[in-house]
Amino acid sequence: MALPAARLSLLRRRENAPNLLAAWGFNESSGTTVRDSSLHSLPLTVDAGLTWPAGHSGGTAIANSSGSGSAHRAWSSLAVPVTLMGWARPLNLTSGTSRPLFGVWSGTDTSTSTQFAIWAQRSDFSTSNVLQGNVRVSGGLVAVNQSALALNTWVHVALSYDGTTIRLYRDGSEVASFVVTGSINAGSFNMLVVPDSSFAEVDDVRIYSKTLTVNEIKAAMGNPVVEP
Repeated sequence: MALPAARLSLLRRRENAPNLLAAWGFNESSGTTVRDSSLHSLPLTVDAGLTWPAGHSGGTAIANSSGSGSAHRAWSSLAVPVTLMGWARPLNLTSGTSRPLFGVWSGTDTSTSTQFAIWAQRSDFSTSNVLQGNVRVSGGLVAVNQSALALNTWVHVALSYDGTTIRLYRDGSEVASFVVTGSINAGSFNMLVVPDSSFAEVDDVRIYSKTLTVNEIKAAMGNPVVEP
């Protein structure tokens, strides 16, 4: 006898790491929805124009090579502590351009206020042409920077903030930090993945309501998001 749809939904695999808010593996390969593999069921909506290339470790990723649109959803769970991470493959790193990868913005595109985000590079704030993490602390935007990313190469990036220190990670190692005490603005924001002008492929994005240790980041980095 076939199981009811509700029972089948309960039997789907889910990621249940402590403090995991959402996890998106982008293995749908088509369509307008990205399923969330966490226990919170927070899917992303995929705009027209995004594509589904081969993923970092099998399956598919999500890509924006047209310069418009995003995978997105409303987001109101931004608070200290927090860690955001994912795999990215930059497709265009023209000098002087801004290439957002994923994060939280106040509006539905990156022309609005950045709240907590990772950029392959950013031209209009802090150091241009390098990997950059942004955190809006007590109303003011703060940047942590590291050296430039390589074109057409997968890299794992992560950003965390515990209320005193912002930390930027690259391929499982801490590469930059900035001490600043404060809080993250609460509000009704938007989670954006491969937003407008990103020109990148992104895979296995996770966000946690804790600051992960280096070992925890490495463990997540080595395990693709499970297919829900």
